[in-house]
Amino acid sequence: FRSPFPGLLGQMLERARKHVHDAYLPPADLTNLCVAAALLPPTEQGAQLLVDVSQRLQGRADRVASLPPRDVIRRLQSVVSFDEKLHAKARADFVPVQRRLGRRQLIDLCSAAAAGLGHRASELDPDSGVAALEVLTDLLSGIASQGGSEEDHLEPELLDPLLALLLQRMHGLQEPQRRRVVSAVQSLVSTLEMGSRPMGSLLAELIATDYGDGLVVRQEQPGS
Repeated sequence: FRSPFPGLLGQMLERARKHVHDAYLPPADLTNLCVAAALLPPTEQGAQLLVDVSQRLQGRADRVASLPPRDVIRRLQSVVSFDEKLHAKARADFVPVQRRLGRRQLIDLCSAAAAGLGHRASELDPDSGVAALEVLTDLLSGIASQGGSEEDHLEPELLDPLLALLLQRMHGLQEPQRRRVVSAVQSLVSTLEMGSRPMGSLLAELIATDYGDGLVVRQEQPGS
């Protein structure tokens, strides 16, 4: 699929970039522009928009926490989706957004997103909670694939508020959602092991539980 007006699309996204730092731009509008950049045919302007939006959030957990959690998740999903589309279509003429950001900036982005979303975890509906873990796991996997110093890494404990929320809600999730959590957790563990990083306490507790038929089930402790 190619846009019938590729030049117009690029111009629209280029204009959007000028408003990334505009305090009067509604968060939902900027989020929708990120989604458009990811869903429409790849453009250089779209890639740069996603870079600009990511850089505005990296290292700023306070800024992440000031945004509606769903907007943060959709923006991160847009970064992942844009890069996945490039890979699927073998578009060597574009540099992926995560590669443009580089390892250090991606770690700062994930750290800020995990901390900011964790601060407002109670506001996440069940599907958003699952989506938050999935997209952070996807980005962390991308970081691991770039290699680099083991000194640069996300502290696993930053994910504890999200993991605690999902553990608490696990029995109330629909089966497809529970399976998504299992898949994300397994990918997260593999990523941490790849970088020789220790697991956070809640992640270790979750892994130690009985997976049974592929669903995470929290074991009841004797006397509880």
